[in-house]
Amino acid sequence: MSDAARRFRSDRKGAAAAEFALVVPLLAVLLFAFIEGGRMFWAYSIASAAARDAARFAARLQIDCSKATPLPIASKGLVETLARTGSVSGTTPLIAGLTATATVTCVNNTAAYSGRYENLTQIPVVNVTTTVPLPMLMPGLLGMPQTLTFTVSNQQAWTE
Repeated sequence: MSDAARRFRSDRKGAAAAEFALVVPLLAVLLFAFIEGGRMFWAYSIASAAARDAARFAARLQIDCSKATPLPIASKGLVETLARTGSVSGTTPLIAGLTATATVTCVNNTAAYSGRYENLTQIPVVNVTTTVPLPMLMPGLLGMPQTLTFTVSNQQAWTE
């Protein structure tokens, strides 16, 4: 082996820079993956709380299963606004693009529940669904789509 080759092999100058250059892209991908994961958790948490709060609010409203629309249209609008904005009179969504839908189904009281549901042939159950489109900061990172859309539902029995 020549003298120059021996010196080249034993020279450690720049080794740290080369290792750093190999590791930094992996650390950057991990950093952005954690940021995206945190944003997804944050948005899911807000959507879940909004659906839960709106369902609990709706369960306290006047609901009549004997009518074609058990939950009046005005009340339905209040519930959906509450889920979307966090307030029954709000205008700004909690998360950009968040949408909400409130539905009421009437379940037959075949088990003849006592207490609050006694003497009722049908029990109203409110379901509030929120949908959130979350644009990704780094689309394509680890196979992430341009926009991630998820849906959260919450169900509450009528408790007037």
